[in-house]
Amino acid sequence: MLAASFLLSAQAIPYDFGSCFSKANKNSIENKIDNFKTRVSAETGCEKDKLSFTIDEYYTVFYTKPCKHLPKKITFDACGEKRTYQHNELSGSISYWLLGSWSLEKK
Repeated sequence: MLAASFLLSAQAIPYDFGSCFSKANKNSIENKIDNFKTRVSAETGCEKDKLSFTIDEYYTVFYTKPCKHLPKKITFDACGEKRTYQHNELSGSISYWLLGSWSLEKK
């Protein structure tokens, strides 16, 4: 049981961003993305487990380490429908990213 707990806690977040933050912040990032996927699933009618996304642009100004660069623009593939979202501002702290919202880009 102890070994299983260690393995779970040692896992990195399943994304290529935010890996240098503290464990609490990594959990918050993962929750933020999960909630975002829930939103996109509801907007598109595509099941959450069928969504995929790519990061089109990162915030690079506030953190020098690339492993702390957070997504600024994300494109989801929702069952064949492409939807691009822009993050609404970052002012120098992960908390602002976590609290920030995403807007669907107009085509």
